[in-house]
Amino acid sequence: MPLLLGMASCSTSVQGKNHSIEQPNIADYHCPILKSEKWHVWLDKFTEKKGQYRLIVNGQITLPTPRFTMRWFVDSTDRMHPPSLRLMLQPKASNLMTIQVLTTVPVEYTLETSLSEFNSVLIYCGEKLLSIIEGVNLTD
Repeated sequence: MPLLLGMASCSTSVQGKNHSIEQPNIADYHCPILKSEKWHVWLDKFTEKKGQYRLIVNGQITLPTPRFTMRWFVDSTDRMHPPSLRLMLQPKASNLMTIQVLTTVPVEYTLETSLSEFNSVLIYCGEKLLSIIEGVNLTD
């Protein structure tokens, strides 16, 4: 008698602009992102207050299932002038059942900062480097 197995995966819906201060436990984390592309990072001035800027990160990732929540973490900056910034993207699956199908989704992160320039912005998922964007300067 043949045995039939159904495939399902756990997940939640994709959301951007998630700000979190807590740090992920990278050593225990497996990154589910299969592919990432179309990364764009820029700085703009969103307010008239002096020394207030906004870093905007946009990209596209491919996941093994369509229902994840995106969590972003600001990991660290170095002591260079201008500094490099390390951002962590952590897709988090929920306990909901869903079909397993490759899904490409846009991701976005916005960070208010007092810095008007970054040497580079490095985007990681766990230990996996997704992208390095160099020369991030203030746009007009």
